[in-house]
Amino acid sequence: MQKRVGIAGFGIVGKSVLRFFLNQSNAISNTILSVWDWRELNPEEQALFDQAGAYFVSGDLEQLFSDNDMVIPSPGIDLRPYTKFHEKIVCELDLFSENFLKKTVAITGTLGKTTITHMLNDVLPGRTAIAGNVGHPMLDLIAKQDALDVAILELSSFQTDHSKIFAPDVAILTNFYPNHLDRHLTVEAYFDAKWRLFANQTDGQKALFSSGLFFSEQRELFQDNLSCYRGDYSVVCNDPVPESLLQNRFLQDKTIYFFDQWACGVCCKAQVINAQLVNKIELCDLSRHIKNGFAQNWLFVVGALDLLGAGFPRGLGVCGVVNHRLELFTTINGIDFYNDSKATVLQATEAAVSRLVANGRSMIVIVGGLGKGVDRTGLVRFLEQESLVKKVFYLGAGCQEFGCYESYTSLDDLVRAIMQTALPGDQVLFSPSGASFDLFKSFEDRGNLFKDAVEKWG
Repeated sequence: MQKRVGIAGFGIVGKSVLRFFLNQSNAISNTILSVWDWRELNPEEQALFDQAGAYFVSGDLEQLFSDNDMVIPSPGIDLRPYTKFHEKIVCELDLFSENFLKKTVAITGTLGKTTITHMLNDVLPGRTAIAGNVGHPMLDLIAKQDALDVAILELSSFQTDHSKIFAPDVAILTNFYPNHLDRHLTVEAYFDAKWRLFANQTDGQKALFSSGLFFSEQRELFQDNLSCYRGDYSVVCNDPVPESLLQNRFLQDKTIYFFDQWACGVCCKAQVINAQLVNKIELCDLSRHIKNGFAQNWLFVVGALDLLGAGFPRGLGVCGVVNHRLELFTTINGIDFYNDSKATVLQATEAAVSRLVANGRSMIVIVGGLGKGVDRTGLVRFLEQESLVKKVFYLGAGCQEFGCYESYTSLDDLVRAIMQTALPGDQVLFSPSGASFDLFKSFEDRGNLFKDAVEKWG
């Protein structure tokens, strides 16, 4: 009997799902495929449809759920109106899990996941590929897996939210701050979506967490979930290891990765036994590279390499620059310009400002974008307290939280105002703290257009 499979959305993910079935000769012969989208197909997409023998469905998405045995949705589709079809939903992550037989490292969190993904891919020995929220569509790796040793997946909460079986060999949670509350509605629901990455891990599978999770506002939520975790977890500690962390019952007999004496940049690991660090081992020396990016990112990379048993290549430390994340892209008249368009939450902007404040030079900061249901008034207070922040501009269609700043909806007008304000030696940071969809197609589009507007003055 043929199985009826629906594909909800025909963007990057939807096309990869169709290609997956085309590459599975047994699956495609026993499957009736139908695809829903709100737009018409272009000729190239129609050719792919014809090759797969798929049917195009428009109109009510609920009909796609009703007419099919299973539905594979694109992560961008809000599935809350279709909860009665929960058992029919198969997310791309679980489809990937059932068919990809090599090792997987999966990285999620509110901040830092893209940078860590690229850094790990740069230094991990063997044949690797990036997929998920960046890089390849993850289902495209299934046909290429004979040429791979490890898949490194960067995963958003939208990709993990409906996962029922995926359990990576190594899973990383970089941090957690409220975000995407316009979609998840509550902090608890957002955290639960992230935790799906760890929920199915068992003995032999490993996790790496930030020590900041034990001190955050959501620490009880994190520790409640950690008490049910069935794999083996370790912790990354960005600052000197505090006594209170060593005394935490969830850290007993666990491994911590940290920098020895912080400033020297020697990365170590040690076990926590009886609230003491014992069996310390020096793993690698990052002293030449510690200022390249955020220090905690290096610890996650070193920790992941150690958990994978991969060793520490000489090249470790020469990577780490990711487009749109604290990217120094030009210097004009002695003014450094940083593109941090990837900053879509206030904590990312705060981290970027703090990183540049360490340079001891005056700053001009540009914020903006959509808050996604998160209150950003705390960012205003944070910027007011930084004495090196000399001026803040707002780019966007209008936001009450940032009404105290000079605002623009045109990048050219914004950059012109900056050029009239900035002095040689200043740092200009474009770090919106919100989503890009008020004025732009994506954070990449926003960042590229900002760079174009600035470089006209070079």
